[in-house]
Amino acid sequence: MTLDYNRLEEFPVVLCKLPELINLNVSCNKIREIPPEIGELTKLEVFWCNNTGLEKISTEIVNCQQLDTFGARGNLLTELPDTFGMLEKLRFIAL
Repeated sequence: MTLDYNRLEEFPVVLCKLPELINLNVSCNKIREIPPEIGELTKLEVFWCNNTGLEKISTEIVNCQQLDTFGARGNLLTELPDTFGMLEKLRFIAL
């Protein structure tokens, strides 16, 4: 399953109730924070959140152990959660 959204004012937490989601693109929206519920997407492989104004990523992203591609270019991030280094399958990151 792949979802691509735009014109969002915040991260759509309801997406975290889709256990089979593997590809998520919320780029070009106004999302300042990736909430703790992101950790429920345990099959997520690709996550794009470019140009959203993103300031914070929840530490629960560590539960996304299938994540291999993460893109967050054009945002306001000053740091990544400490748990980010525990994503063992992560091969590509764009900041």
